[in-house]
Amino acid sequence: MLLGSVYRYVVLRTWTRILSQGHEAVPEVTVATCQFPVDADVTRNGRYILRQMRSARKHGADIAHFPEACLSGYAGADFPSYEGFDWESLERVTLQILALAGQLRLWVVLGSTHRLTGDHKPHNSLYVIDATGSIVDRYDKRFCSGDPAERTGDLAHYTPGDHPSIFTINGSGAVR
Repeated sequence: MLLGSVYRYVVLRTWTRILSQGHEAVPEVTVATCQFPVDADVTRNGRYILRQMRSARKHGADIAHFPEACLSGYAGADFPSYEGFDWESLERVTLQILALAGQLRLWVVLGSTHRLTGDHKPHNSLYVIDATGSIVDRYDKRFCSGDPAERTGDLAHYTPGDHPSIFTINGSGAVR
């Protein structure tokens, strides 16, 4: 289903029958993978996300998956650096997304930025939000591009993470 000319919305269904042949039934999980024109405007990005969350739920999705840095924008591509970044706006819109996830009873994987303390660069993160609107995990991009002096690529803007994220939706087992 094409929504407008700039972004798309696709609903994918797991292949329950194939997975459950000869085994106990595997619960079905419907995933909406969402895309839109991300930029440095957190509020605009948030409007796209909220609209696509509603559409995903309307179409029967159990989880809406968004790309990396889709809420915050991608440092080095959408804006030059985190100097002067509007962290308060990012927090405000994130709270709106959490609230809507709870209202819709929709899981969300949200690409954003996680601020660290002190002089540490932020993480390029995916927040795993459950159907109650709570963050259940955060995956921080681990394999960041760039030179060892951290002047280029992801390493110029982000601190790498250190662990994978594994979570269960509707009893369907681990999603990696």
